[in-house]
Amino acid sequence: MIWMYFSNLMNKIKYTIKSDRSINSVLRRIKDLFNYESIKFLSDSNSIKSVKIPMPIISFDRRFYSKKNWIGINPFIFTSSIEINLKKPSTEKVIVDINIGQSRAFIIYLIVLLLTGMVAINLPNYWSGISLFSLIAIFVFIFIFKVCLKKLIKYEIFHALEGND
Repeated sequence: MIWMYFSNLMNKIKYTIKSDRSINSVLRRIKDLFNYESIKFLSDSNSIKSVKIPMPIISFDRRFYSKKNWIGINPFIFTSSIEINLKKPSTEKVIVDINIGQSRAFIIYLIVLLLTGMVAINLPNYWSGISLFSLIAIFVFIFIFKVCLKKLIKYEIFHALEGND
């Protein structure tokens, strides 16, 4: 039962955003956002696919931070891939389909759990170790999967498309 829940974490997160702008304008704005966030990508006339997403190891690497959201962390570092497809049905807004791979986030989460477990085992009180492990596991899960992958990436892309020319 638990494995089924975690296997869903390996699936891609999918979003759809509609924009009043032209396909070329949407494509240019997303490219500008990816360049700002240090994401290498390939693009054609109606899609963008990430090739290399930065993985800063140490906290003073500038790619770890972003000025595009209210938390200040680059949410794209938790993704394994990003695919954006643009469609323009006749007389409608441009439809931006966003697919975010989250296997890197799952691996980071497992590493945090492993390190927290090693610290929790060495605490003198059994219950304090369980409490520490549980609190950090819940906090990191919410931060990575609910805030960074589900809110901040959508927020950054939406605001990149919404900005003034």
